[in-house]
Amino acid sequence: VVMTTSNGLVDGKTQNISLGGAFVRCPAKPDLEEKFRLVMTSKDRLILVNAEVIWSNGHKAEGKSSHHDMGVRFTNISGNDRTFLSGVISSRS
Repeated sequence: VVMTTSNGLVDGKTQNISLGGAFVRCPAKPDLEEKFRLVMTSKDRLILVNAEVIWSNGHKAEGKSSHHDMGVRFTNISGNDRTFLSGVISSRS
């Protein structure tokens, strides 16, 4: 997943996803309630979503670089992307 934030492009990894939002791990600390554009790739398709951070936690593993976990809420997703995402989520459960 790639996020377009006020600090530029940030790469992240989606750990959990639903139609309403996602759990994302990234190297940059997000600002709480920051709104951004999220670009996800699934099955060779790009899914574009407007989202906002609703919670975040920073972690530092011993001897490793830090990462930040955050919960994001989708604030705008097209009907076609929502339908596609629903199918992806259903196939994983």
